[in-house]
Amino acid sequence: MDHVSVPTAMRKRSPFLFYWGPFLAFASAILLFSSVPRLPEVPRGSDKVLHFLEYAVFAFLFWRALVKKDLFSFRWASFLPVVLISPGFAALDELYQSTVPGRHASFSDWWADVAGIFALITLILIGGRWRTRAGYET
Repeated sequence: MDHVSVPTAMRKRSPFLFYWGPFLAFASAILLFSSVPRLPEVPRGSDKVLHFLEYAVFAFLFWRALVKKDLFSFRWASFLPVVLISPGFAALDELYQSTVPGRHASFSDWWADVAGIFALITLILIGGRWRTRAGYET
């Protein structure tokens, strides 16, 4: 995070909260909104864009919590949990919605979630490759 000004004391005081707090808060917000019986109507098809963006952010925050400092460094120990757990969380979220009156589970919503996850991971991998080729440290 060399491009964002974050006080070092904040990271050192509570690294768990600094890295995992945003991810856990966002995951909780997803479940909170899934608990709402009736969300405002959105134009047909645009809900897939919202699902895509929602889970791209989810994957980004999960990746950030796992890699800590260098977002563009590839580590299997970070990659595998994001690509395995994130789609699972999205599936559980869809199943949970099916238990909420007025909501339903949708396979196409889940696919949009997974597309957002993999798009974000792809961007991170491309960014890492670009940084390596450009001579930046990774």
